[in-house]
Amino acid sequence: MPEPTLRLLDLDDDDDVARAISTCAAALGWQDPPFDEALFRWKHQRNAFGSSLIVVAEDHEGFAAVRPFMQWRFRTAEGAVIRAVRAVDTATHPRARGRGLFRSTTTEALRIAHQRGIDFVFNTPNSMSGAGYLTMGWTEQGPIAIGARLTISGLIRTVRARRGASKRSSPTDVGIAAAEMLNDPAFDDRRPRTAGSTDHDAQSLRWRYSEGPIEYRGVRAGDGWLVFRLRARGPATELVITETIGSPDEAALRATIAGVLSSSGVDHALAAVDTPGFFATERVGPVLMTRDVGSEPSPVQWSMGDIEVF
Repeated sequence: MPEPTLRLLDLDDDDDVARAISTCAAALGWQDPPFDEALFRWKHQRNAFGSSLIVVAEDHEGFAAVRPFMQWRFRTAEGAVIRAVRAVDTATHPRARGRGLFRSTTTEALRIAHQRGIDFVFNTPNSMSGAGYLTMGWTEQGPIAIGARLTISGLIRTVRARRGASKRSSPTDVGIAAAEMLNDPAFDDRRPRTAGSTDHDAQSLRWRYSEGPIEYRGVRAGDGWLVFRLRARGPATELVITETIGSPDEAALRATIAGVLSSSGVDHALAAVDTPGFFATERVGPVLMTRDVGSEPSPVQWSMGDIEVF
């Protein structure tokens, strides 16, 4: 059987994109076609950090594998920009498994990333694929520590919620829609900048929280905002605080979070590891893996918005 041809996906070609989405659906078990297509196009075509680098393996039957590297950007404490890509939506069609396409498409994507001046690649693979990354030069950085908070009434449901969370948001009328928050004249797009934090600006925050198929909400917290969403995790309802925008003081954060928890009736909440009132844990955070492309990966300070949907 001839080896598949490796090439870059043409993100301006609707047929190419549709074939890639179909391959991902078959390989990854996607079962919500309109939502999954909208999520793919939002991540890979409309990303404020730039469109994705996607290598496909193509044979006589169509796409045998799809290997996206999604662009991301960090900034050091000194203000230098770090260009990164994150490996997401890795898909080998069921008919083409066992032919080494994961390795060949990844190797080609790394070659192109190096040519384009990317500094490093990162991702949070599951336990099954993590071993494969180690054989290709990735380094396991360990679980990402996040903050967690339980409610007494939701304790039993949380204990039983040992499964992946829904990609869709659960409805709530707490706070205001993220699009409304981001268009508020009083909105301040400043995020406390720490070394290695995501280099968000007003444009990337709008892309992240108001231009995709996942619904986010905002609530005022003193001199800043909390961005959050609700989602189902098994029988439990989970609150995810994805960003703190602006500079709310600790008292304002605590009071606002308590109000959101009470009003939304959730069973537990997740947030950045340093969020007041949350306990730090590595038990529920994903495992981070990195590989240098043009430079040594820099330490990264994560918000939940950086990891909760990708």
